[in-house]
Amino acid sequence: MAGPRSLVIAHLRQCIEAGRFQPGDGLPSERVLATELGVSRVTVRSALAELQEQGWIDAGGGRRRVGRVQRRTALATCIAVLSAADSEIFDAGKPWVEDRYIMALAASVLEQHGYHTISLSMPALRQDAGAAIAGDGLRALVVAANMCDQPEVVRLIADLDRCGTPVVVYGSSAAQASRPAVLADHHAGARALVEWLLARGRRRIACAWMRSTDKDWMRERQAGYLAAMREAGLEPLPLIDIPKITDDDGSAVAFERQARLAAGYLAEHMRVGAGVDALMALNDPQAICLASACRKLGFAPNADVWLAGYDRSYPFAREWAFESCGPLVTVDKDNAGMARRLAELVLSAIDPLAPRQPERIACRPIVVPVEGGMHPQPVAGSPQ
Repeated sequence: MAGPRSLVIAHLRQCIEAGRFQPGDGLPSERVLATELGVSRVTVRSALAELQEQGWIDAGGGRRRVGRVQRRTALATCIAVLSAADSEIFDAGKPWVEDRYIMALAASVLEQHGYHTISLSMPALRQDAGAAIAGDGLRALVVAANMCDQPEVVRLIADLDRCGTPVVVYGSSAAQASRPAVLADHHAGARALVEWLLARGRRRIACAWMRSTDKDWMRERQAGYLAAMREAGLEPLPLIDIPKITDDDGSAVAFERQARLAAGYLAEHMRVGAGVDALMALNDPQAICLASACRKLGFAPNADVWLAGYDRSYPFAREWAFESCGPLVTVDKDNAGMARRLAELVLSAIDPLAPRQPERIACRPIVVPVEGGMHPQPVAGSPQ
């Protein structure tokens, strides 16, 4: 997280911009500021030195005063958001476009509190615009975890730290692990999903994931699965790691290729009498693909083998065009709740005197049964 020095800088800048301290006014003493903000006098002294270097205060005559010329920049009431930029058009009705969706919801909450929100452009940051943004009075930055290891973002965050500008992260980032963050509790979500299946008689439960990379949240979800199985006195089954095809264009041909590939990896785990009785997919669309793979191996999805999804995205999944069976149960990460907590954490970081929020907020997901595990409406041409 931003250290005490950065919080002091942000607080004093906010007081100056809000008119609490006018140009030429003397600032409270180091002792008063230290007591008010709950930091040491050494921290206050360092923060004042930085503000003096930035031109916010003068130190003539033996007392620090607000600088005679203060400008309220266009960014003074702006909070920037930075998430992955890709070719997919943002659609708030599709919550699995997760970081952008949550950023949009959080932005609407922040705007209700009188702040403007702006989206930052990675191409602009690559042209060294980050330093200018940091030095122009930006109120705060909200950044998606999957952007935190980009060199341009690392430089921007360093510039913002120097200026005392708060940075809040959505998601789990090893690169910014000490920052205030809001994230989904994947460990708890996977654990609750296993418990739901166990309560309904499933015992040989395996994770079957189609992926091309390994991420922190995947490891957290796997850990939740392992914990639930062991707590129930059951031997966890090996993760069924299925390669994800790289040229998935959403077509029937691509779906069939992925389903056949999945069937090949599932075959050895699906032996009659000793095979799995439930598969936990990485998300709802993959659960639909696993249903097709089960059929190819002669198993009836959600009869012989139950299917569990994740993310509660099944109502919008394009895979329904090719398969009529999907997850019997899914997990809702409560994206709207996470967005609200993210906005609250930003507001807390902006004002050091505001009620403190936990620095790392893990939002617990909710298990949601899916009636029948079928598409809400029959899909013409789907295999039966």
